[in-house]
Amino acid sequence: MIVICPCSLVLATPTAIVAAIGNAAKHGVLVKHGPAMEQIGKIDVVAFDKTGTLTLGEPRIKEIVSLNRMKPHDILALAASAERSSEHPLGRAIVAAAHDAGLETVPPQDFEALPGHGIRAAVQGRAVAIGERLLEQERVAMLESARRRMADLEAEGNTVVPIAIDRQVAGLLVISDTVRPESRQAVDDLNRSGIQETVLISGDNRAIAEAIGRELGVGRVHAETLPEQKLDLIRELQAKGLKVAYVGDGVNDAPALAAADVGIAMGNIGTNVAMETADIVLLTDGIECLPYLVELSRTALGVIRSNVIFAMGVNVLSVALGILGIIGPVLGAVMHEASALPVVANSARLIRRARPLEIPR
Repeated sequence: MIVICPCSLVLATPTAIVAAIGNAAKHGVLVKHGPAMEQIGKIDVVAFDKTGTLTLGEPRIKEIVSLNRMKPHDILALAASAERSSEHPLGRAIVAAAHDAGLETVPPQDFEALPGHGIRAAVQGRAVAIGERLLEQERVAMLESARRRMADLEAEGNTVVPIAIDRQVAGLLVISDTVRPESRQAVDDLNRSGIQETVLISGDNRAIAEAIGRELGVGRVHAETLPEQKLDLIRELQAKGLKVAYVGDGVNDAPALAAADVGIAMGNIGTNVAMETADIVLLTDGIECLPYLVELSRTALGVIRSNVIFAMGVNVLSVALGILGIIGPVLGAVMHEASALPVVANSARLIRRARPLEIPR
């Protein structure tokens, strides 16, 4: 009765998981609960959002192309006024550009953000709609010459956002973003660590998404996806029996973050909705921590297995010795308590584990 269930067996899993979570916190990663720490080591596929995740999420207005007689700074002022309430990185870039240019903006009326499509609002009595999908949805006609200009700009790796004023396409907002310097190494390390596949899921057009995918060595690219389509792609992968981690930062990513086996949000640039929904938060947007997090989880699972084997071994040995009369209640109690020390010590090694420069194959 004294030795039948040693403390070491009870402590085998929680001590290792807590130690691993503590180690992750030292490297700027908040793991919200134990199951997430366990699951990240069993992941088969890592899917990424693009803007703010694989890129810096600091887009800048590169050019404003006027398609009518409006001046570029007038187009920018109306666009920035409409985007004042937007949380999207592109919306913030438009507002920042207007501020840098010294343009005055006014609060919009009837503001409405349509995830994956764009925004619409009334600015000083003028109807403003921003976003290619939104313009198509509202059947705002775009000249073929404007479409060709969009295609040329996108082929250069830019994000091009059309803006309509009073149901007429007024201009193109040409926006550029920068790939995170650490993204390529993070993707390479994930591939070397045994992850079956890395996937880029982006709402951007195919030319931009595929260019980023090739630059970073991502295995598969899904472009022009709406938030609900991101969710469908995650579920499609899971239906194949794959465990999926999704990394994102925006409101649009929340459904995919919730559906994934492990949702991972960027903590610095990420929205509150994304961080609340995710299981893991990269507090400093350190995407380079992902491969180490996978490796740390796998190490923790190995520590759990060794702890359980040791605890069960002590359990079986103690019961056998008790049945044979070799040990009595006092020695049995000593063995019961003492067996917990090696388990705790084995788990504690995870706290001081250093992050390697490269993740081994």
